[in-house]
Amino acid sequence: MKKAIKYLDENLEAIMLMILLAAISIVMFLQIIMQIARNPLTWPEEFCRICFVYSGFICFAYCQKRKAAIRIDVLLNMFPKPVHKVIDVLGQITMFAFYVFLFTESIGLLQTTAANGGKTSALQIPLVIEYFALTLGMGLAAFRSVEQFVRFLMHRKEGEQA
Repeated sequence: MKKAIKYLDENLEAIMLMILLAAISIVMFLQIIMQIARNPLTWPEEFCRICFVYSGFICFAYCQKRKAAIRIDVLLNMFPKPVHKVIDVLGQITMFAFYVFLFTESIGLLQTTAANGGKTSALQIPLVIEYFALTLGMGLAAFRSVEQFVRFLMHRKEGEQA
């Protein structure tokens, strides 16, 4: 059980992204086959769009986990080495604030969307499900941001004790 939790902690976003990419590939392949058979389906484009939106927002968490955020190293290298960690911490705090802001705003968006009761055109899925991608992605990204910051602090404390 502990190994499974550790595996999910390390690979949750990657697994989600692989499932979404596989779903997009399979559904688009099916749509191509159906078009060749002169019997196209009406829903694959919408399904793939929803999967693409989810994958886009989950990528925020994936990049946060892998420390693959966009930053300008040229500007960072203009400062002395001791300042690099301060700039890194400020960047982490800024990204966390961004994720939390979008997460909290997305909850309001979900409430408004749920109150309106809209549905997608082809699949008739409630729009709340589609808009939940923002909440999920930013929630995961905020969690991964906190995780990165805690690891940074633990690493720093270990360095001070040695």
